[in-house]
Amino acid sequence: MSFAAFKMMHWATGMEHCASGFITHSSADSTPKIPPITADDIDSDWTTSSKPIGPVPNLITAAANVLEVYIVRIQEEASPSLAHKAAAEPKGGGAVLAGISGASLELVCHYRLHGNVESLGVLPNGATDGGKRRDSIILTFRDAKISVLEFDESIYGLRTSSMHCFEGSDWIHLRRGREFFPRGPLVKVDPLGRCAAVLAYGLQMIVLKAAEASTGLTAPAEDSTFRAAAASRIESSYIVGLRDLDMKHVKDFIFIHGYIEPVVVILHEHELTWAVGLLGNITLVCSEAAARGWQVEKPCDEIYVVGEGETLHTISDKCSDPYIVERNPHIHDLDDVFPGLVIRILPLVIPS
Repeated sequence: MSFAAFKMMHWATGMEHCASGFITHSSADSTPKIPPITADDIDSDWTTSSKPIGPVPNLITAAANVLEVYIVRIQEEASPSLAHKAAAEPKGGGAVLAGISGASLELVCHYRLHGNVESLGVLPNGATDGGKRRDSIILTFRDAKISVLEFDESIYGLRTSSMHCFEGSDWIHLRRGREFFPRGPLVKVDPLGRCAAVLAYGLQMIVLKAAEASTGLTAPAEDSTFRAAAASRIESSYIVGLRDLDMKHVKDFIFIHGYIEPVVVILHEHELTWAVGLLGNITLVCSEAAARGWQVEKPCDEIYVVGEGETLHTISDKCSDPYIVERNPHIHDLDDVFPGLVIRILPLVIPS
């Protein structure tokens, strides 16, 4: 019998993940506000600003294994006299901005999880049902665990709507023989809320399809009150192997807004780029260009014999290699260079 224990020795002091979304309320609900300050002068009878303030989403933060959800409460400008006073004597947030004289954060949920959050995303409602559905929170944990959370008004807190685990003997083939991965699962969400994607095990793209409002997974059709309070949920999931798409090292990916179908842009490279090997990668690119028919001038061979009167500076200029000392550990100073010395050169070849 085996078990796992998690104990936090030092609580996190900085935020690692931050997102915004309509978790405790929907975008169709009114914006939480702070009661305006009453004025005691004659200007208090003036008409206030009639410009409406749009819906304000919740603030979701994650630090190590701590998850918190905040409500952003705003205070509107009460009168022109108060706006003038706020501009002259700023308090806390400063002067009036777009009819807002102040704002505050109200903590709604605070949870200590049994694992560190690797990435955080918000699944939007997709503007269905007139914006009456709330958004959901997607959390990822090592090595390939995904939790989808939604707000429950009955307990006034978060509850788990679905969990997805791609670990164990059934998914061991996704590791491709590796035991450790330097980066945990990374989640990104479609701006229209149609799906979400999680990059796990380096080259495995887990696609989470969002449930439609008409599928009946959110609420019964006859209960309009419950349907209005329901949140976005995940209907199904499948895996896309990026290695089959001729990708080797994926750095990042993102969904693009404004397309009929979800479109993902993936940033990847065939060979890893290291700071010490950047020059070599440039040479490989130029070599590939030469194979395509470009005219390439090669100034020096890789194995170079120092001639009479040559120095490191002249050889570096001649062979376009500023890192001769780094590639030849037997050279300690300028006096170590003499005629007949064999050194290694890696020229920077530029196509002409």
